[in-house]
Amino acid sequence: MLKFLKWLIEGRPHVTYEGYHCGCCGGWEDEEFSIPTYKSYGKWADTWGLCSKCIESGKEENQMDEKRAKEILGDNINSPDGGLYSLKEYIHWNVGDKKAILDGHFTADELEATAWWMRKGSSLVKKENNRGI
Repeated sequence: MLKFLKWLIEGRPHVTYEGYHCGCCGGWEDEEFSIPTYKSYGKWADTWGLCSKCIESGKEENQMDEKRAKEILGDNINSPDGGLYSLKEYIHWNVGDKKAILDGHFTADELEATAWWMRKGSSLVKKENNRGI
């Protein structure tokens, strides 16, 4: 709070940099930017970020959809209504439940796919079953 007040009294100065390093790919982005001095932690800390290419590739890589959720969850989607059940890594979730029972060792992708499936995937199975697919 004191840094902010000092910044106001000093006339709201900014520090400007010619660009920044991408913390993901290590590339240099020639994009001038400025930040208020009260938010600055020095040139080394201020000039690290993510380039637009890494941001976009991260969105594509980590985007959960029906295909990816089915690949990750596999045989755990084993009821006609799209519920999740497994005894290997214990999963028990009935369609419509707000909570699932999980007991075991799960990867971040498995947890993300489970959460996605609980929110969206089961409705896709219901639609398929209603069409007789």
